Amino acid sequence: MKYLLLLFLIIPSLSFSQFLINKEGQAFTQVPFFNHAFVKALKIAELKGSVSFKKKFDVIQTTADWLNYHFDTLGYLIQIEEVKKVGEKYDTSNIFYSYDLFHQLTQIKNKVADPWITTQFSFDSSGRINQEIQYQEASAGKPILLKWETIKSIPLENGMLKKIYNENNIEFKEQTFLTLKNDEETEEIERWTLGFEQVKKKQFFTNNRLVERSIFINDDSLAQVREVFSYDNEGELISKKLMQNGESIQEWQIIYDTKSKVLSAVLILDEKTGTLKILRYTVIKHDN
Repeated sequence: MKYLLLLFLIIPSLSFSQFLINKEGQAFTQVPFFNHAFVKALKIAELKGSVSFKKKFDVIQTTADWLNYHFDTLGYLIQIEEVKKVGEKYDTSNIFYSYDLFHQLTQIKNKVADPWITTQFSFDSSGRINQEIQYQEASAGKPILLKWETIKSIPLENGMLKKIYNENNIEFKEQTFLTLKNDEETEEIERWTLGFEQVKKKQFFTNNRLVERSIFINDDSLAQVREVFSYDNEGELISKKLMQNGESIQEWQIIYDTKSKVLSAVLILDEKTGTLKILRYTVIKHDN
């Protein structure tokens, strides 16, 4: 969504912009999901997240854990930093993001433990990904190739067909994307050319907002994974419910600052144990 940067228009525009992007269900995943124009306008450099837990029938317990999001001066997410205290030690994981001159995501560099995993993306003239390469960095010797996909996109009347080739230029997979029912439903089917397995993803939209996504394996009628999303009157994501094989797994509640509309807290309920994870965020701004 376009964002006017004139100072006297910033505050009114905020009411029509979403802080989080969830068009493809990417909110709170490893794919960048913040509205960079919103972040830039408020000069946000970092969202610092403290972590607490509340077990069923217990009081809230604070921890030394944290989950931080870092942004550049243009508002793009450049790092997710997570630290968990295990005993007397701290386990740290980092995800770094790089972009090209057109602000297209070109690299994700992920480290949970040794070693680093790097994923690189290339784009065609239409801005579609046409190659994805993933490798594991080795302490000595050449990096280990984990994934090589060259993607050829073929437009269809109501969607797109993608043929995917490996490092030997052999087609091994194809993906069909279809838009149905006046853009209120999409269907994605992924098939492997050397096997019989297929994955079908169905997505439903209301007012151009993703409200449900389900993933089916082969001809199963029960979704292996189902996600349900809800939004407030301004279109901001406020809840997410995750189910697996018909069983509720997690429920998320997202809370925003009433004045700035910036992410304030996230509550994640483990449906099986009744444990509630609470993340509270503090905004750190750029100096200029």
